[in-house]
Amino acid sequence: MAHELDSTVPEEQTEKTLTCEQVYNGSIIRVEKLTVTMPGGKTASRDVVRHQGASAVVPFTKDGNILLVSQYR
Repeated sequence: MAHELDSTVPEEQTEKTLTCEQVYNGSIIRVEKLTVTMPGGKTASRDVVRHQGASAVVPFTKDGNILLVSQYR
């Protein structure tokens, strides 16, 4: 599967995907575990949730905290 890169980010600052393993495939979402090479040469793992037509916003405060909303469903 090809992953699109933001063309505004210089290539030397982007992560490169080494492996992509599908760990879950449901009717609404698919979860992949990626192994990536970071710009400094170290490798890291990324858990990615794929959803057709979904969008998400992750708000950060000025001091680096992430804001979340708890919902009962």
